[in-house]
Amino acid sequence: MSSDEDPFPPRTRQERANALFDELSEILRDAQTPGVDTQKALADADAAFDRLHAWISRGGVLPTPWGRHTCQGSQKVR
Repeated sequence: MSSDEDPFPPRTRQERANALFDELSEILRDAQTPGVDTQKALADADAAFDRLHAWISRGGVLPTPWGRHTCQGSQKVR
C-alpha cells in the first residue's frame, strides 16, 4: 500500500521507515503459516521490499531495527 492509499500515513520519517519495515516483516511472518499461497506471499514480500528499498535509496532513514549495531566487530559510522 502506498502512502497515498494509507488513510493514516506515518507522521515522521522514522515512523514511515518503521511502517515499511513492519509491512515486510508481517508478510514474511505470515508466509510461514501452513496453507498460505507461497507464490503470492513471495510477490507481496518482493513488492514490500521494493517500497522499503526505494525509501532508503531516496535518502530515507533506516528502520529502527536496522539502526542498531549489535554485531561483534561492527562500528557505528561517524
